[in-house]
Amino acid sequence: MYFSKKTILLSALMVIFGLGMLSNKAQAQEKEAPTGKLYGKVVEASSGQAVTDIKVKLKNSDQAKTTGKKGMYAFKDLEPGTYTVKVKADEYKNWKQKVEITEKGKQLNIELKSSQG
Repeated sequence: MYFSKKTILLSALMVIFGLGMLSNKAQAQEKEAPTGKLYGKVVEASSGQAVTDIKVKLKNSDQAKTTGKKGMYAFKDLEPGTYTVKVKADEYKNWKQKVEITEKGKQLNIELKSSQG
């Protein structure tokens, strides 16, 4: 059987185009997995001052974040669902709260009370 160069070239282009379409579809499906975020500020309840260098933990995962200079924390790429947020520090009372994470994300500001009073 004889194939012209034009037929072979056209067939090769169709195969390459088809493979490219499959690759793009697979990448799009990976990107479609919904994720959410949880973010907020940790402050001292009595003064409203930002609390720095405090660990904010997600009990349902192995993730923990430390607050920065302004008391801010953020968890990204969380699967939607219910999480328990915990904060433990010697100078403050233990704090925990359940929170529902959606694709839109959730802001959760935390007020810590002094363990001295």
